[in-house]
Amino acid sequence: DENPSGPILVNATSEPRLLRAFLDFEGDRAKRLTHTLGVGMPEKLNYVYDLNAGNLVCVWRGEFVDATPMWEDRGDGSFRPLGPPQYLFMGPSLAALSGEEPFPVKSDEKLFRPKGYMIDDTTRLPVFKYTYHGLEVEERIIPEDNFRSVSRVITTKATKPAGLYFKLAEENKI
Repeated sequence: DENPSGPILVNATSEPRLLRAFLDFEGDRAKRLTHTLGVGMPEKLNYVYDLNAGNLVCVWRGEFVDATPMWEDRGDGSFRPLGPPQYLFMGPSLAALSGEEPFPVKSDEKLFRPKGYMIDDTTRLPVFKYTYHGLEVEERIIPEDNFRSVSRVITTKATKPAGLYFKLAEENKI
């Protein structure tokens, strides 16, 4: 091809930018997440949320995403963060555990039901919705400390299942 296209970069300008795509967790195609929403903020704080697991997958500062793999030629549906992402973990954030079993690595389709997201009128950021074990959950990813960090704000309705745990991160050393 004598006329190669340049990179297709997507950035947030005056308000947050949302982009549905695949994400290769830690850059590994074998760990491809297929139902993610990338959120880029004009203040250059960005994150990816896994809609199929109710999980904040990664966060980074800087420019938003390179969508070249998604949109060039036929594309493969994926984008890449344009900063050094801090990957948290794959899989669900909520789990009802009875004892010492490990946290599940995949969402149980019988217990976890994604309900999409809505846009908050004030912040223009998404509010994620899902049910887990009959528990209605809303999650907001809120910028903190002048856009240097994020907080996860979880609101629930209904009776919480016994042994409910919330996972924030996963690492050998924290």
